Amino acid sequence: MYVSSKALEKPHVKAFVEFYIRKAATELISDVGYVATTDQEMQNNLTAIGLE
Repeated sequence: MYVSSKALEKPHVKAFVEFYIRKAATELISDVGYVATTDQEMQNNLTAIGLE
């Protein structure tokens, strides 16, 4: 997912992106055939959008 910096300034966009990033590291993703992110990748992604 690509989100512009300007869009991330909107609280509802940032909240959705955080939700999406956190869910991408769960077993549910693997169960449907996608590759889940590692915990480290999740932390890096959250840091990149200013949440960790």
